[in-house]
Amino acid sequence: MIKIDQKELTNYEEIGSGRYGTVYQINDETAYKIYHKFIIDKTGYEILNPALLMPTYKIKSLLKRNKKIQYSDLIKDYIIVDGHFGGVAIPYYDGSTLEQLKTIPYQVKRNISTQLVRNHQELKNHLIYPMDYHLGNIMYHNGETKILDL
Repeated sequence: MIKIDQKELTNYEEIGSGRYGTVYQINDETAYKIYHKFIIDKTGYEILNPALLMPTYKIKSLLKRNKKIQYSDLIKDYIIVDGHFGGVAIPYYDGSTLEQLKTIPYQVKRNISTQLVRNHQELKNHLIYPMDYHLGNIMYHNGETKILDL
């Protein structure tokens, strides 16, 4: 468990923000994904972010499963922000998202596709289902493909 104050986040570089949270780079190995308190649902109403409702026992279960997963790195730890569950520490990757790699050769595309299927199957075998699959959440670096933002 990592405890931080909301004010501490201003010391870190924001590297991305999405519907559910914002990712901050902590160092060359770790990033923090801090969940927004509220999100806009499909009907346009502001609701409490469902990611913040995850019970601690499920997070601890995910941490245990993470040690057994071979092809995807999920979370390193969970974060308590101002006394409440607020996010997760995740591996930091410096690479390109697949949407940036539109002109890569066919053989590389085939290799990436194989890795994605392998990663997805590995996660599914551990009862973890990526819900936010899109090109911006798939990182490619040094010949390896990583699924981000689970």
